[in-house]
Amino acid sequence: METESAKENARLGNVPSDAAAAAVKDAPRCSEGRPDDVVTAAHCSVCFEVWSTSGPHQLCCLRCGHMFGWSCLERWLRQQRRAAERSCPQCKQRASLADVRLLYVSCTIAAEEERSAMHYSLPQRPQPVRVLAREPCEKEALRRALLQERARRIELERELCRVREALTRPPVAPAREMVGAVAMPAEKEPGVAPAVTAADANASPSSRTRLEIRLVGSVTAGMRNCRVASFHAPTETLLVSTGDVGQAVAAAVDSYGLRRLCLQRPSDASPPTAALHRAPIRDLAAQDALLACVSLDGQMTLVHATSLAVVARVATGRPLWSVAFASPPQPHAIALGTADATVLLYDTRKLDAAVQRYKPAGGCGGAHSLQTLSMGQAGVCVRITEATLQSLSSTQLSGEGDGARQETLWSQSVATPSQCYSMRCRNGYRLASYRGGSGAYHLLAQVNTDGCDAEAVTRANGFVPGPCLDRTDFWMPAADASRAVIFSGDAQHPNAVAYWTAGATSPQHFRGLASTAEAVRSVVCSDAHPLLAVVQSGAVQVLRWRCEDV
Repeated sequence: METESAKENARLGNVPSDAAAAAVKDAPRCSEGRPDDVVTAAHCSVCFEVWSTSGPHQLCCLRCGHMFGWSCLERWLRQQRRAAERSCPQCKQRASLADVRLLYVSCTIAAEEERSAMHYSLPQRPQPVRVLAREPCEKEALRRALLQERARRIELERELCRVREALTRPPVAPAREMVGAVAMPAEKEPGVAPAVTAADANASPSSRTRLEIRLVGSVTAGMRNCRVASFHAPTETLLVSTGDVGQAVAAAVDSYGLRRLCLQRPSDASPPTAALHRAPIRDLAAQDALLACVSLDGQMTLVHATSLAVVARVATGRPLWSVAFASPPQPHAIALGTADATVLLYDTRKLDAAVQRYKPAGGCGGAHSLQTLSMGQAGVCVRITEATLQSLSSTQLSGEGDGARQETLWSQSVATPSQCYSMRCRNGYRLASYRGGSGAYHLLAQVNTDGCDAEAVTRANGFVPGPCLDRTDFWMPAADASRAVIFSGDAQHPNAVAYWTAGATSPQHFRGLASTAEAVRSVVCSDAHPLLAVVQSGAVQVLRWRCEDV
């Protein structure tokens, strides 16, 4: 006699009854009419594309049983440089290229088609099972909707910038042409600081250079503890680090973030971002749609350059002083300089651990400036030029994983008590700024393929640097050293910018800054336009200049 518990188990499917077994036996199968080598599959979980039966994206699997496209799985495993770190993309079980098995099938059928066929051919499953089966599809739909919303927001912000540009465009010439041609006012116009400088007393009139500078925008409201800035050419904006953002002022908690200035209207700044760091931001670097900022709290934050949304965070456990993106063909490499003169190399596609780390030859006092160059030769990854307080050096990193190695190309020490406090590289030239010892000076030199100084172009002095690691910069059109201009702050003239034209040893000063008497902490030149960002503790100002021979 069949008990009530047996009937209940049969109804739930734990122990099928004779009627349930007969129903399952007589039910049509979803694979009826298909050959045995037809695989019912979803999309590849790495690239979200449909598998193929042949070619680079052929269906394959690992020992754990998870299936992927061959090209995606091979790329995933090779990106994990150490063999001990290689794992399945889905379950993280250890795997290697030797574990990959190609699956030879005649065709694949998408999961949605199979689910539709099962709906008509098999009895419906219990409700909890259907919910769990649909959950990944719902997550994927939400993820795609979020990406579409972000793209729409970025496009709206770009359209807003274009509308503002059209509203502020003067009737004489378009605003974009004014940025490129730099139409300067007459010499008697207020706020203009023309200067005529000769390389020596006997210089001919044709060798003299005239530099005209004018202020085009200034932001002081809400700017506190500003330190560094970076131009972002694709969006024509200037990103500046600020302190005491959000609710941190009322909460008496140190907090640091970013503000964005549109170059078409530099006097208007966006509201500060949410708190990104708990210590001062020391350096910024931009590449394509990403902006990297490093702080003394030991963290690097990757931010979307347009929306200023946080993309990723990396905690290194040591104060960070500098950051630099690598150029193609290694666009995913990013180098970080620490306070103990250690350089960390990361891959932006996998930020859980540093790919390589090393200490430059003679490095002492913190790596405050970095410049990276990706090499196209076989086996060579990145070449990094490092500047610490007591040395300048260049290191070549090659290989990957356990076979990674480093080679010091050249090293130049700075004799104490002198210090190198800033370095900037552009168009095959390098500007290094020194202080202490026999006095402060800037040295602009042409560098060779190894990164070492090949020829000194200009040695500029006659200024007093500030007590902090101030940023200096230079501008040079099309690698023409005869038209180079060096910019820096001068502690003797707090509310002014010091600049040197080609061949000049003593500085001229632009005194048209709109802020109070504060020392200039950083100057940054734009690579795309003759624009200069001047960063003070409580203000950010944008200058435009024109340099011509007279």
